[in-house]
Amino acid sequence: MGESLLQCAIRGGSVPIVHMLMERGFSVSSKGAYGYTPLHQVAYTSNLSLCEFLLDQGGNLDALSTNGSTPLLVACREGQIALVECMLRYGADPVDGGDKGVTPLMIAAAEGHDRIIQLLVEYGANINEPTTFELRTPLHEAVEGGHLQTCMTILQFGGTPSITALDADGASPIDVASALCRPDIADHLRTHASISPLHFSPKRPDKKPSTSPPILSTLPLPSLLSAEAS
Repeated sequence: MGESLLQCAIRGGSVPIVHMLMERGFSVSSKGAYGYTPLHQVAYTSNLSLCEFLLDQGGNLDALSTNGSTPLLVACREGQIALVECMLRYGADPVDGGDKGVTPLMIAAAEGHDRIIQLLVEYGANINEPTTFELRTPLHEAVEGGHLQTCMTILQFGGTPSITALDADGASPIDVASALCRPDIADHLRTHASISPLHFSPKRPDKKPSTSPPILSTLPLPSLLSAEAS
């Protein structure tokens, strides 16, 4: 399915044109390319007034795209702070990223969007919640992305227990930082937890970082000209 006329109008950012199309039969819940609803599409923009208009018209915050993402997850990935706050204010579930096991908080941490992390926590997201199968916490994702400041933000909002959390491969965030040659992050985590490096069992020489695909590789790219990665 190609990009719909409504998707084009939303990308253009004109509320009057979007309103006109909806008056002529386009639904606020209709899906176009990638299974995106108008709310998914507006998440790629910074158009707060258009986001509010779509929500006032009954836009579905729980709608899933073809690859299983909610509008909130897309907005979190794209770093759209105002839109994330708007969706949360209108009732979006702060822990629901869709049906792929990735939460908005996880993707915000992976991308290094500190302010969005703060918003999600303020609306009830658990800063230490691991993924269902890979058991990775937001702190794991921030470390994997090389975001020292984001690691500090996560710790500021209660993420200290995640420092010693082990993922499905048996790696803590400190192990991940060490494997990625980020001693600055590893040292900061140790210092924050007041734990000596000797308190962490060294990984075997042949131990490799997680073989699970990074979260970002499972999500669609923002380009509307290429096929959705899923």
